[in-house]
Amino acid sequence: KQQLEQQQEKQQLEQQQQHMDSSYDEPFGDVSSEIEDRLVVVTRQIETGIEGFVEQLVPSLPGSQPATAEEREAIDAAAHQLIREVWEVVDDNYLDARSSGWDRTRWAQIRDGALAKHYSDTTAAHRAVREMIAFGLNDPYCRFIQPSELQSMKKYDVTGVGLNLGTAEEYVLKTNRALPDDRPTGPSGVFVVGLSKNSPADKVGMEQGDQLLEVDGASLQDKTPFQVASAIAGADPSTSSSAQLNSYVQLKVRKLDGSEADVRVERPVRQISSPVSSSLGKMGGEPVGILRLTSFNARAQRDLASAIVSLEKQGAKSFVLDLRDNRGGLVSEGLEVARLFLEGSSPLVYTESRSIPAGVPRAQSPALTHLPLMVLVNEHTASASEIVAGALQDNCRAVLVGNRTYGKGLIQSVYELSDGSGMVLTVGKYLTPNHTDIDRSGIRPNFSSKPSLQAAAETLQACQAPRT
Repeated sequence: KQQLEQQQEKQQLEQQQQHMDSSYDEPFGDVSSEIEDRLVVVTRQIETGIEGFVEQLVPSLPGSQPATAEEREAIDAAAHQLIREVWEVVDDNYLDARSSGWDRTRWAQIRDGALAKHYSDTTAAHRAVREMIAFGLNDPYCRFIQPSELQSMKKYDVTGVGLNLGTAEEYVLKTNRALPDDRPTGPSGVFVVGLSKNSPADKVGMEQGDQLLEVDGASLQDKTPFQVASAIAGADPSTSSSAQLNSYVQLKVRKLDGSEADVRVERPVRQISSPVSSSLGKMGGEPVGILRLTSFNARAQRDLASAIVSLEKQGAKSFVLDLRDNRGGLVSEGLEVARLFLEGSSPLVYTESRSIPAGVPRAQSPALTHLPLMVLVNEHTASASEIVAGALQDNCRAVLVGNRTYGKGLIQSVYELSDGSGMVLTVGKYLTPNHTDIDRSGIRPNFSSKPSLQAAAETLQACQAPRT
């Protein structure tokens, strides 16, 4: 009955989408996005319900059951541990950013219901977790990840060796653990916040809480976690035919007990395609550097910086940054891209979260270029791209041209679970420097079509940057 009711709800939502009146005050895209999100949630609920129903009807194949009572108890205990782990991750970190009605008491009840069952294999345990997420969180972006999928997602690890790095403040907030008194505090220092199991760093004995002091003999004094991650990753062989990537990186770390250790970490060779293409064009009779950025992977900032320098040498008098159809990627790379054009104490983005430090990332260092900038956006510009566009627009550094952006302002974190699986969880949302909520509403451009250089300059002159 419940499954039939869910199917009927899905059909009703589909009919609403087909007959939606586009004359509403709020844009059709926003309403359509809400319906699509709801459809995803309902579909997942139906799928998990069917899986559970089939599991009850179809008996286990001969020989598929554990041979001994001890084995059965071990599998059941591991399943219960996984369920408690998922409940705790959500209870501690989830942010109901879209006010979908998440209730902590009901979430605990769903946990208790899952713990009341017995599980004969890992597949059944994973199905139980999917059911918890589907029925406990009305969030289309929260989902369970199979171990194989989690391994493929690790290609986005910026360090390449399985380290998630952060400041002292980020370590304390994300782990709920205090650092020894003699360690840096606040937004300083570089610490291991998280570690991927069986990664190169894990295999040489690196641990959560390790403070990084040196990379290949170079001091990390005043370095940011992103800069350290890039140094650990090293050169990318695909950036140049002559570039050489050392197969190991030497790290000096300070352990939580105060001892120091030198560790030699294998650096896997990674081939990451460049998301940047560039060319020299004309606008208003003057040479303009055209920068196309398709995503924010580990090469985005590095390759974009190289393209900027190259185009300036070729005589570019202004830049066009094309973020159309860029769906996002690594937010850390997005912030570094914004810093190429901003300087001083300009705020880049604000976050609303239960588990992310309250500090505001800022431009910090001098901008790489001060030439006039225009940013192209459309309805498929999303996530990290919207953070960059919002930072450049609100800080009066660039005008935005095109259609309103997609409106994906939620923050998702990936949590690795004890059995090698994982889950994607919404933990916050982004606001532009002027505190515009990016999620669903998106960012409005200054112009719908390319303006003259004079019109763009006049718009920036009239712009008021946020107070820092």
